[in-house]
Amino acid sequence: MAALSLTITVDTAVVDAEEHEAHTAELGRRLREAPVGSLRASPAPVAEAPPGAKGLGSALVTGFEVTVGASRRTLATVIETLRAWTTAVTSRSVVVELDGDRLEITGATTEQIDHVLEAFLDRHTPG
Repeated sequence: MAALSLTITVDTAVVDAEEHEAHTAELGRRLREAPVGSLRASPAPVAEAPPGAKGLGSALVTGFEVTVGASRRTLATVIETLRAWTTAVTSRSVVVELDGDRLEITGATTEQIDHVLEAFLDRHTPG
């Protein structure tokens, strides 16, 4: 089966470094429970670790590189995982990139998110 490569960028700009790390670690745990083929954290080097930071040395995880099977069900499960994570805390936001197509998941109504997610899935998976 073909695979899709997703880039997931986490935006928790309104929280401090320690909260960012906690939020990102939670998302990583949720993604590991989803049907992903591979999951790799994307650290962003920082000049100096913020006070209290416990990330990857002097880098904070800013997102993930995810590989999933190219099926609508698998991609939908990963997207639903992201949606559940962002709706749990209003300061959370993610951008998913797939083949140059960007999908931002942030504080929107369930109906708005459903509509956008369906369109994204339609563009990237067979019916």
